[in-house]
Parts: sequence; C-alpha cells; structure tokens
Amino acid sequence: MANLLQKPSKATPVGSTRWIFLQMAQCWRVVHVTKRRGCGTQKRGSSKEIQSIVVNQSWSVRYSSSGKHLAITTEDNIQIWNPGTRERISNFQAHAANFSLAWTPDGTRLLSGGNICDSTIREWDTSTWKQVGDPWSGHTRDVNAIAVNPTGTLVASASLDNQVRLWRLSDRRTIAIFKHSGSVLCATFSTDGIHILSGGWDEKISEWVVPEDALPDSKASFHP
Repeated sequence: MANLLQKPSKATPVGSTRWIFLQMAQCWRVVHVTKRRGCGTQKRGSSKEIQSIVVNQSWSVRYSSSGKHLAITTEDNIQIWNPGTRERISNFQAHAANFSLAWTPDGTRLLSGGNICDSTIREWDTSTWKQVGDPWSGHTRDVNAIAVNPTGTLVASASLDNQVRLWRLSDRRTIAIFKHSGSVLCATFSTDGIHILSGGWDEKISEWVVPEDALPDSKASFHP
C-alpha cells in the first residue's frame, strides 16, 4: 500500500479535465460571492435573511471546546449560537465572505478566515465578540481552513494560494510557510503539536514538521 503521507508533487497539468473543472468551480465561488456582495462593505440583513443564509450559505461550523458555543460562517457575517437553546447570541461582520473558523482551546478567542477579497485571518475576543488587534496578513487568496495547536499558541492556515502558514498567536506573526503544488483545502495539527498535516488539489496528505524554535513558545500560555 502506498504511503499516504507524501510530499507535494507537480501540479496537475493545466490541460487536464479535472484541473479545468476545479478552476471553474473556484471561479464560480469567487464570482458568486463578489457579484452578490462585492469586496466592499456589506449591509447587515434582516433576521429572516440571516436565517436563510445559515441554511444555504454556511461554509464552516465549529463548536467551542466547552460545547457552550457554536460558531457559523455565512457569506454576510459570523454568527454565534447557544446549541442548547438554539438561540443566536451574537452576529458580526468580519470578512467580505467568511470561509473558515477555529476556536482556541481555552475558548477565549475565535479565529476567522476570509475569501480573496479579504484573505486575512481575524481574531475575536469571545467575551465581547470584538476584533483583537489588526488582521493577520500573508495569504493572497481564500483562507480555506484554520487549525490551532493543542496548547493554543500556534495556528496553521490553509489557502488557495498553495500555502500552509504557521503563525504564533502571541504576536500574530508568520513563523513558517509550507508550499503545496496546488491549492490547499484543509490543515490540522498532530495531537502532540509537532506536525501539521494538510491536503488539497494535489491529491496528497502532506506532513510538515513544526520548526524547533517554535516549539518552546508552544509551552507558554496563550496570553503574552
């Protein structure tokens, strides 16, 4: 049986049917989002509209570690729900379109990733649902996935720009960049936090080693 953990190989040739189909699907998603709302400021919809979008336009749903909160991305905003009562606690505008979410293990922060119109990661204080600091800049296309390491000090993000970026939460800076040969759709940390696994259009699961100089920081507390 072939080893599933492989380094990225050359991208699928441009002339292949599969690559063209995926490119068309990608363009549809970007055009669909930008045509409806554009890359500028969005207007907040009514409660009825938001409810409809939750059903039809949700790209990420994440429980907090305590299970008390459920975060949902929609094209227009990010919504926070109480899964027990099914009541919406908060909703706020974040990116031009909201694609990905991740909670820190202690539940004090929520991270969100946007599309090509705002390909940043934003950090939210879960006690106020207000943004913390400036957006994390680095990716140039959709941020498809965000993962936080077990100790809540490092963040991995996967993007259509063929990159997995490793960030330090305390100063919001990029520590390392891992490059795929195609767009990256997902990423996660190993349970010991030493490796990052990611997958994408190159049809491989790639395993990356977290730099040693980043590991001592991962033993520190989340807050500087």
